Amino acid sequence: MISIESIVLFITLAINLSLGIFILLRAKNQDRFVAVNLALSIIFLSLWIFGFFVASLTINDAITLFGAKITTIGATLFPLHFMIFAFGFTGIKIKRATIFILYIALIIINTIMLFTNYYIKAIRIFGHRYDYLPGDFYYRIPYIVFIFMIAGLFSLIYRYRYQDNIRKNQIKYLFMGIALAFLIASTTNIF
Repeated sequence: MISIESIVLFITLAINLSLGIFILLRAKNQDRFVAVNLALSIIFLSLWIFGFFVASLTINDAITLFGAKITTIGATLFPLHFMIFAFGFTGIKIKRATIFILYIALIIINTIMLFTNYYIKAIRIFGHRYDYLPGDFYYRIPYIVFIFMIAGLFSLIYRYRYQDNIRKNQIKYLFMGIALAFLIASTTNIF
């Protein structure tokens, strides 16, 4: 039997993935870098949600553990692309070498987290719920999330006054969306 949590996660996954692909396909040449990074941010957020969805199915221990472990990929790459999007949107230049180094570091971190017990040691399934035993580095992943997200949000706030009125409105809508998403995520315990 599929739980309500699984259904909600699936619907959220479908909406986010559709939005990310739509933005990716509709990217114009003039703002392609910004649009692609926004789309990748949403797609990696979808991967994060996909991990929770797979884990919530609680089919067996191996699949639930796999779902719980792949959340680290979305949790690290979603905020990276949000930061790159925010920098590009506000006109802050970021070198390709910097992006490459960050990607290599996150690939190494994610590989370690996926194939060792440093992120999640084990899971327990009881009924249609699961719980996991966090590994040694489980509580370090939020630092990565917050550093990249705060850098992106700070660039949007700091560079807001230098933007034209259209960009200012877009930043306002972005912050309204982030606030709404944070409110929903924090009240539904998906965050």
